[in-house]
Amino acid sequence: MSKLSVNEAIAKARTYAEKGNMAQAQSLYLAILKRFPKNQEAINGLSSLKRPGHTLDKKHPSRGDMERLENLYRSGQMADALQMSREMLKRFPEAYLVLNIQGAAAAQIGEIDAAIKAFQNIIFLRPTYSAAHFNLGNLFKEKGELAKAEGAYRAALTHNPNYPEAQYNLGIVYQAQGQFDQAVSAYKKAIALNPNYAQAYNNLGNVLTTSDQGDAALAAYQKALKLNPNFGDAYNNIAKLLSDLGNTEDSISMYKKAIKFNPASPEILYNLGNTLRSVGRSKEALDAFEKAVALKPGYAEAHNNVGLLHKDEGRHEQAKDAFQTALSLNPALEEAQFNLGNLLQEQGNTEAAIAAFEALVETYPKAASVHRALSALRTYHDQHPHLSKVEAILSDDGVSQEDRCQLHYAYAKMKEDIGALEEAFDNYIIGAKIRKDLLGYDLAEDHKLFEKIKLYTAKIMDQCFHPEKRSKMPRPIFILGMPRSGTTLVEQILSCHSDVQGGGELPFLRQHSDGLHFGRHIISTERLKGLRISYLNDLAQRSDSKGYVTDKLPHNFTRIALIRAPHVGPISNIIFQPRVWDIVMTLRMWSIIMNCIGI
Repeated sequence: MSKLSVNEAIAKARTYAEKGNMAQAQSLYLAILKRFPKNQEAINGLSSLKRPGHTLDKKHPSRGDMERLENLYRSGQMADALQMSREMLKRFPEAYLVLNIQGAAAAQIGEIDAAIKAFQNIIFLRPTYSAAHFNLGNLFKEKGELAKAEGAYRAALTHNPNYPEAQYNLGIVYQAQGQFDQAVSAYKKAIALNPNYAQAYNNLGNVLTTSDQGDAALAAYQKALKLNPNFGDAYNNIAKLLSDLGNTEDSISMYKKAIKFNPASPEILYNLGNTLRSVGRSKEALDAFEKAVALKPGYAEAHNNVGLLHKDEGRHEQAKDAFQTALSLNPALEEAQFNLGNLLQEQGNTEAAIAAFEALVETYPKAASVHRALSALRTYHDQHPHLSKVEAILSDDGVSQEDRCQLHYAYAKMKEDIGALEEAFDNYIIGAKIRKDLLGYDLAEDHKLFEKIKLYTAKIMDQCFHPEKRSKMPRPIFILGMPRSGTTLVEQILSCHSDVQGGGELPFLRQHSDGLHFGRHIISTERLKGLRISYLNDLAQRSDSKGYVTDKLPHNFTRIALIRAPHVGPISNIIFQPRVWDIVMTLRMWSIIMNCIGI
């Protein structure tokens, strides 16, 4: 019914009745009246099924009793309809029309097993009744019994091959089981049967996206929108696809359209928040996540992301509250527990951080990133039980290369603590080589990149203009340094000043320069002006009305020409934070490691 107009549904019900398929006609009329209780054509059609010419058999209740039962269902009195159907079936156990209403009413109030039994009884009485097989499939799908749901939909299609809804739902079941080729085939068959099936095009796009067929997926989503321009889910899916392709501005625009047509969807708001956060638009992202939480208070993932935004902005207590709320809603949410541990570590609360990570390892014993985080917080002796746990995981051939990299780094730290430096060296080297392979790193490519940076630095420095003065314009403080060199500590110290806002690792310079510093674009005064204006506008959004904002994105050191060029003039300050190695970490060790990873 949901895929047909009211007039189409009424015409289809009449056809069923003319062919003697009274149960299917009744189901369709009831579906219409559920949505439009005063539709006179549906009311008349339902009544016509009880006329002498439409007598079913003597195994059914009287016309008056059936009308009373149908009225209870149509008016939403499901519990009363269910009770009345049970009383009627005591006298008319083969009344499949009563069983049909019983199954529908039971499903509406969550009595899934009772609904399943009702439709199974219909199938026993009328094995070729495709709608009963279809409804049974829906119930099994709702219970998560996908193999049974698949069998029921297949049975529906056996008795009625021209059943687009059954093909569509079969596609959903295939998709949920990871059988993507079969899902694509089912959705295409549903579309062949009903070319206006917007939802089938949308789901086809979802499967194609999963199969890395982005262009075909986009075409499917666009077809869904052409059929239904108000289809919020299709806008949302296009937005996700664009975000995955790195087209964030168009993605954000699509999410906003999705929200326009589906304003009560916390999932769309959550997706929008993730995309906004990825481009540093923290205030807008926080607003999106908070709206998602308001619509769905139990949305643990959204609470977790609220915590990340508070953490990014240095609001540690609010971040802690958000992570703890997420965990209270979903204690198994690994990301929230990990984020809480990292936050506690940043606050210097080492014991609490260790406790958080240990709780996570208890739930996820092979969580490699957590083992590495724990290794950084502890000082080990040779009998520490954590060593044997990591050894056991490393001996498992099924561990992914990403996890193996983390585990070798953790194990190296442990061996270093107990004085087994040769083993520490070996594990640091193995971890570094795996990391290098995962990144596809090529030192020669970096040499080429830095030669380009040197070349274009001179061209950038030759450009000069007098920037427009802007009132209340925040000034950036660039903190330049390699990871783990103390840039976070420097930022925390600076942001203690009342006129300094801690910006964190801002993506703005990377986004707006777009490779300008190594010659991706022609260097001109106009382009540099545009870069300056765009960067400062984004910075103002992060300033919280303060005069200075820190920016400590690690790779900004490659953009030093853009930061120091004459066109920037007096707007920026730079702090260079060199990395100071621990004396224990010998030059020999680090030269080997850095050579392996290409530094």
